[in-house]
Amino acid sequence: MDAAIGKLIGEVEVQNASNVECTLQGEVPTTMLAGGREIPMLYTHGINEEARVRVVVVPAGGHASLRLDWSGPFCQPTDGTMELAIEVPHGGGTLRAPITAEDRPGCQQGEGINPNARATLYASGFTEPVAVSTPPSSPLNQLTVTVAGPPTAAAGSRLTFRVKLGNPTGSPLALDPCPGYLMERFSLGDATNDAVNTSQLYRLNCRPLTQIPAAGTAVFEMVAEVPASIRAGRELTVTWKLYLPHHMQGGNQLGAFTVKVT
Repeated sequence: MDAAIGKLIGEVEVQNASNVECTLQGEVPTTMLAGGREIPMLYTHGINEEARVRVVVVPAGGHASLRLDWSGPFCQPTDGTMELAIEVPHGGGTLRAPITAEDRPGCQQGEGINPNARATLYASGFTEPVAVSTPPSSPLNQLTVTVAGPPTAAAGSRLTFRVKLGNPTGSPLALDPCPGYLMERFSLGDATNDAVNTSQLYRLNCRPLTQIPAAGTAVFEMVAEVPASIRAGRELTVTWKLYLPHHMQGGNQLGAFTVKVT
């Protein structure tokens, strides 16, 4: 799953636990539950004619896959165990599948976001099992990240902060291909102030620096906009995360700072 753009893509794998072959065909209405109750969002399961007539044969003990697309903004609080309720086509009953992933679509709100937008869960039709492969490891997952920003910033201004990437290894680390980074802005809302919760994915500018030397560091200057609508006295948190697409990555390559808006 990749939450960087406010949308998650997941696969549900079902198994034929009987001792005879079975078939799956048609649309698969699917809803999401928390604590046994359906989470209010938009649900859709429309598929094209080719997918509607496709018959998936599942041998005894075999598997089939169902793709789900879950898009934000997802702002609903959830209480209790989260699971999926999957209706098997042609009256085959309802399956319950626990949601084991911790990722959630973002709760994008504020300027530029349609206030009427709602989270959506889209279910495709069943297909043959999806081959799962482990993403390769990248040498850049050894980089350390340190972020430093100013203590204050004016509403509507562009603040400058610095990101330091450290190479703790005994060999240079080539920035090839140049990694990405995710920049998030967050400010808690209340009854009179809209929350700020945005994220944007960028590519690091590696043209002037193609590698980080052994036991060395590199400093990149970054810019973030303070929303003009945010009132003086509120706090805005800026989070910077290194992003290594198509590679395994730890969850500690990030940093954040908080400014008081003046």
